[in-house]
Amino acid sequence: MNINDVVDSINKPNAAPGDYTGQDGLLYCGKCHTPKQMRDESVLGGKLLSISCTCRKAELNAAKEEEQQRRTEKLRTLCLPRPAMRRNTFAVAAEGKHIQTARRYVSKWDEMKARNIGLLFWGNTGTGKSFTAQCIANALLDQQITVKYYSAGQLVARLMEKTGREQFLEVLCNAPLLIIDDIGAERDTSFSREQICAVVEERKEAGKPLIVTTNYTLDEIKGCQDKAQQRLFDRLSELVPVAVIGESRRRAIGEDNLREARALLGL
Repeated sequence: MNINDVVDSINKPNAAPGDYTGQDGLLYCGKCHTPKQMRDESVLGGKLLSISCTCRKAELNAAKEEEQQRRTEKLRTLCLPRPAMRRNTFAVAAEGKHIQTARRYVSKWDEMKARNIGLLFWGNTGTGKSFTAQCIANALLDQQITVKYYSAGQLVARLMEKTGREQFLEVLCNAPLLIIDDIGAERDTSFSREQICAVVEERKEAGKPLIVTTNYTLDEIKGCQDKAQQRLFDRLSELVPVAVIGESRRRAIGEDNLREARALLGL
C-alpha cells in the first residue's frame, strides 16, 4: 500500500447537507462557509485532505472544554465532598494578609511544588484557616491539579482501618498537595500523633508539599516541651507559618444569619 492509498483510507469524505464545492475545487461548509478540505502540494501532489471547518473546530473545542470541566468537578468532589467547601474560593474571600499569601502560593505553585514549600495556617478558632486552605484547594483544582484534603480526625480514622490502609497511605504520599485541616482538634492520643506525624514525614521524604491548619499558637508549636508532642510539632515548625488572626468568621456569619431570620420572622 503506497502513501496515497493510506491517505485515502483515513481521509473519508465529510460532506454534509448544504456543503458545496468552491471555485478552488475545495469542499466548503454550508454553515460557516469555511473550507472542509485543503490541497497538499508538498508531499501528496495536490491531493485533497479533509480538515475541520470553523464551526466544527468550535464544536470540538466546546466538547474538549466540557470534558475538562467534568474532570475538574470530579476532582473537586473527591477532594471537597461538601458543597459548602467547594464554594470557598478566592472570589468570595475578604482580602487579608493570609489571603494574599494564599493567592501567591497558588500563582507560584510550580515553584512551591519544586521546592517542597508548605504552609501552616494558625490562629484562633473560626478565623478562616480552613476557608483559606479550601480557597487554595479550589484554585489548584481549577487547574486540574490533584489535591487531597482531610481533617486531622478523618485522617486518623482512615488510618485506623485495616482494609485499604496501605493504599490510602500511598494516595496521601503521592498527591501533588495534601491539606490536613484542624490538627489539634482530633483526639489527642499517642496513636493519633504518631499517625499524623508519619504522614507528615512521608510527605517530606517524598518531596511533596503539605498545608496544615491548626488552633495551636506558634509559641505552643515552637516551645513545646512535651516529648509526646514534640516530634509532631518539630515537623509542623518546618512549614511556613501564616497567621490567621481576627474575630471569629463563624460567629460573624452566625450573627448575620440570625439577623436575617429575625427580620423574616418580624422579631
